Amino acid sequence: MEEFLNQFANAIQQLNAEVSGYESTTGNNYLPGIGPYTEDGIVDLTIEHMATNANLEDYHTRPNMQKKRELGLENYLGLNGNKATPDLVCQNNIIEFKICRPLRDNGEREDTWFKKVFEPNPASYSTFLDVYKLCRFRDEYDLDNNWNGWVIVIGFERQNETEYQLDAFFPNLFKYISETMVSQPYQEFISLTRDLGNRHPFHQILKLYAFRY
Repeated sequence: MEEFLNQFANAIQQLNAEVSGYESTTGNNYLPGIGPYTEDGIVDLTIEHMATNANLEDYHTRPNMQKKRELGLENYLGLNGNKATPDLVCQNNIIEFKICRPLRDNGEREDTWFKKVFEPNPASYSTFLDVYKLCRFRDEYDLDNNWNGWVIVIGFERQNETEYQLDAFFPNLFKYISETMVSQPYQEFISLTRDLGNRHPFHQILKLYAFRY
């Protein structure tokens, strides 16, 4: 996973220097740089870049039901037994991503950023819904431990950040919620920081936090 994270960060760094401003489906235009893109947009662009430039193989982005059956993941479920699809399956890793972006494209505070990551109730569709899905599959359907379940948080902050320093929340707060409130301690933690430069005025530092369950 450390090699994957390094390649993932390298790809984001290169994409950040290349991509034009993101245009949403509602017609909103954003400043150049990878930071303003949606979660799916960032993951798709990054994985495509890794496949082309870093020889990434044996991966499936948001696999459909047929592919999940082929992989043995047809019982990857969400709340109430609903069918769920992981963001990425790469070799023997099931990976769920979550964006942690305290500041909007215009520098204003994103009101829901904290809830999206740290709300312990999985019904809120926070990171801990992903934890729930990974742990349920592990405990009920992967009894031979064929898979590694990962949550990867993709964070963006400003250079010389003073107000929203993400390292203040990861791993300590995340660990407390995971262990004490959700009763699902993670088994491994890896973090990585990469300077993206000043192409975007607010999304300048990339933070990757990976938790294995």
